[in-house]
Amino acid sequence: MTVRSILKSALYPLYERRLVAKLDLTKTPRHIGAILDGNRRWARE
Repeated sequence: MTVRSILKSALYPLYERRLVAKLDLTKTPRHIGAILDGNRRWARE
């Protein structure tokens, strides 16, 4: 293991917990949708 991977594996869980603690779950969407447009030249902006 490299020093970088050791630091990443040690610090990332702390960072992830901090992000989750800051989330406002009342404002997060229940679902998202994606529209895949394969005809880019005909798409409207």
